[in-house]
Amino acid sequence: MPPLSHTRSVTVEEFFQANADHVAYQIRVLFDEFQDEQWDSRLVPGAMSPRETLVHLSDCYQCASQRIRGEKPNWGSFQTAESDPVRIKEVMLEMRNRAIQEALGAGNHELLAEIFAYIQEHDSYHVGQLCLLKLRQDPNWDPYSIYPR
Repeated sequence: MPPLSHTRSVTVEEFFQANADHVAYQIRVLFDEFQDEQWDSRLVPGAMSPRETLVHLSDCYQCASQRIRGEKPNWGSFQTAESDPVRIKEVMLEMRNRAIQEALGAGNHELLAEIFAYIQEHDSYHVGQLCLLKLRQDPNWDPYSIYPR
């Protein structure tokens, strides 16, 4: 999506897509930086590992799609037999993109606002957790690397 204009108001859909693109960039940067031995590390006991976060986010996107279709979200139902985190990330991003396009195509601003919380707000929460984990693993890691330059 081209940069948002500073000379006109943006539509709800444009705002939703621009924010989705921004957070997707952050997710990709973070997950691309984890090394093999880091996928199962945790910031603190009880926290999700990066691998578990991939599955958890996939579950959230599945629930967002269910909600968009008018179904009751079935939280915790997403499972994958895949163990390769790179492949899980690909599936997760496909599910995220599909849920975003479904939300944008629904033509319902109230639903779009709800799905914004399912996806963008929730993703940002996990971006913060993953940033803290990266800093713990590597105190020299640049937290500004999650922003386009």
